[in-house]
Amino acid sequence: EAIEQAAAKQVIVLPNNSNVVRTAKQAAEMCASKQALVTATHDMAQGIAALMAYNYERGAESNLASMERAVAEVRTGEVTEAVRDALIDGVKVRKGDYLALAGGKVAVAAKTLVSATLELLEHLKAGQDRAVTLYYGAAVAEPEAAKVVAAVAKRWPGIDAQAVAGGQPHYHFLAAVE
Repeated sequence: EAIEQAAAKQVIVLPNNSNVVRTAKQAAEMCASKQALVTATHDMAQGIAALMAYNYERGAESNLASMERAVAEVRTGEVTEAVRDALIDGVKVRKGDYLALAGGKVAVAAKTLVSATLELLEHLKAGQDRAVTLYYGAAVAEPEAAKVVAAVAKRWPGIDAQAVAGGQPHYHFLAAVE
């Protein structure tokens, strides 16, 4: 329905959730009144990378190709807080630990937000790239995000690291490494 209501003849859908990609593709296939395409973005950070590749002067198919390349080039992960003790993906987790997730799996559990974020970026091989963007969630204040960015800059001096207010409710950070 949202595709049909869009004020455009061509629509590119960014699901930003791995659980919604298949549904978005089915909705696009069912759309009869306009061309609907789907870029399989699994999280907001991938969605933003795709949007940055969009060029309003190009058609949907050309933009789709550019957006898919951008999504393929960005590596993303999340940092959240454990709500209970558990063993997840072979990682022992205690309630209150910060969990770093990459590819939907727990990469590390750490006692501090800074440690979890640095370990996530290490897992995402941030040292090999030029830019790290940390979208901080509703539970993170700007000064705390700035502290994490400073730790990233200290660990990898050649990387352009920045924090952007994302406002997401469940993740302290969504990380994009490009």
